[in-house]
Amino acid sequence: MIRILIFTFLLGSLPSGATAQDASPFRPDSVVQAPGGPTIVMVTVNPGGTAALRLSVPLTENAAEAGAGLVLARLALNRMGGPARQIGARVHAERTPWGIAYRVEGAEADIEYLTYLLRLAAQEPASEPHVRAAIRDELASDLKARAEAPLERILSDLVTDAAPAEISTGGTLETLAELRAARLQEVWSRSHRSARMSVVAVTGLDSEVLLAGLDRLGATGDTARSLGSPPAPQASEIPVPAALRTWHGLAWTDGSQLDPHAEVLATLMTGHLEAGASETEMTVRRRQLSDRSMLVLAGGAYARNSAGMRTRLLDLLPAVRASIDGPSVTAARMQVALALARAAGDSGGLAEHIGWGFEATGNPFAAVAHYDALSAVTARSLTEYIDTLTGPLTASVTR
Repeated sequence: MIRILIFTFLLGSLPSGATAQDASPFRPDSVVQAPGGPTIVMVTVNPGGTAALRLSVPLTENAAEAGAGLVLARLALNRMGGPARQIGARVHAERTPWGIAYRVEGAEADIEYLTYLLRLAAQEPASEPHVRAAIRDELASDLKARAEAPLERILSDLVTDAAPAEISTGGTLETLAELRAARLQEVWSRSHRSARMSVVAVTGLDSEVLLAGLDRLGATGDTARSLGSPPAPQASEIPVPAALRTWHGLAWTDGSQLDPHAEVLATLMTGHLEAGASETEMTVRRRQLSDRSMLVLAGGAYARNSAGMRTRLLDLLPAVRASIDGPSVTAARMQVALALARAAGDSGGLAEHIGWGFEATGNPFAAVAHYDALSAVTARSLTEYIDTLTGPLTASVTR
């Protein structure tokens, strides 16, 4: 039996007196669970005749497989690219903290072709040694580039310190080199099971139109061929070149994947950085871990200013906490809400945000709850949120 739920999104301004809860742009129209098939979250809208489909595939890698999901995503992009250009569709594939996400966008009239592209994305990886080797080389080059950039190195070190048990979704130079066809086949057949997948469909079409095209996704039957779990290759350290400036970073973590207080706080911290003149480069970043959010404050300065930079970093969060009041929180909250509304202004952005929330929590209405919770952020609740943060963790790259 098929179970159904639903959500509606009306583009345009809110009527007089309406609240964020009255017109959450992320509320589903229906959730359809077909026996043996994916969960399909329907968002019935008519965004100018376009449609977007986002497929989520849960994946947990062991240490020896680190980077396999990212390679599978790149292989899928390679498969989808040519066919997508035939109809002017846009395709996207990425490794998320919870698995792999594939997204296709195009004309609603081409919905059958869009579902074909999604099936192509979830298809068993072909044995193409040259393509696979080129992708591994590109990802290894990206790893080296990030490790050699002081800010990226700090961010990476802080993520590792905050969640040491989590496997790096980007892999390591050693694990990428060992990702042969048999290992990728095993990871694919274990993860790309139709019944474990979910699809967010943003379209004005009825769910019945999509069901026929989305019930043939991924692996069926007992196709997994276990190769066991060998120990991970010993990771080699990528040396950091001498930096022109000293870099220092602080990080705090909360206890939830989708707490809107994190976004409001990041907005206020960024505002404080921009308000004062400084000879140092400073930035606020948010990083999503599988089970919580991490807020990073990092800065770089030449030797004569490095001590002052560290002091300013340490003082910033207490200064923001002390300055919190109703008007400042309302302004930051509205800025975050506007960014979310803009993200929901096209079919692809809407599918992405809803799918992201579903992946993080297993709840197709998580994006709705997050959007509604944003309107409840107050000066008091934000102060209480700051007081519950864990940290700071620290990391440095010195001259």
